[in-house]
Amino acid sequence: MRPPILFVLAIASLAAGPADASLRVVAEPRPFALLHSPNLDGLAARLPVGPFAPTRTETVSHTWSALPSLRAGVGFDQADVSCDLTVGVGKLWNQAFDATVTTAGGSVRFRIGGPWLLGVHLELARITSPSWQGDSAIHLSSTTGTISGLTLQTDGRASFTLAVDYLRASLDVEGRDGWVPSRSTLDLSGPSVSVGFAWRF
Repeated sequence: MRPPILFVLAIASLAAGPADASLRVVAEPRPFALLHSPNLDGLAARLPVGPFAPTRTETVSHTWSALPSLRAGVGFDQADVSCDLTVGVGKLWNQAFDATVTTAGGSVRFRIGGPWLLGVHLELARITSPSWQGDSAIHLSSTTGTISGLTLQTDGRASFTLAVDYLRASLDVEGRDGWVPSRSTLDLSGPSVSVGFAWRF
């Protein structure tokens, strides 16, 4: 079932539910998060120095990034379904570059038994002002992508959250001061896993 269909079902369920459905303020830090971007590995840049000097090169040789974040917004809770609308801010960093990530999106979760809620979420993700950390003069553009996936969460005012996502985003790559990148774009797309907590006030 596609995420938009789940959102429609959740809204219909809330609208038809009991009058005691609750509006909440939501805060959700996810301090532990890893992103795997297979296409990050092998990105290289070279600087042709001259006929009597070796060409300088720099190559990225890893695929993992840290992506901790904090989300906040409003939620609407019923006995068996919960919806959230949130905005967030996070930091993406790896051995090659770091960037600020801001998000805006929604999620819906359904009770699957006991204290457990399982659902989907969809967010727009803005990756802003990536800063290259290597010795080469490489400029990476800001970009907008999407984050979508599944969330497993416990019930209650304070809860545990596990999210399995897929990030879709690519950055333009530009060489400066004579440096020549091996690619004109860097595809950051890949799966991510994050662990965090949620408070509903």
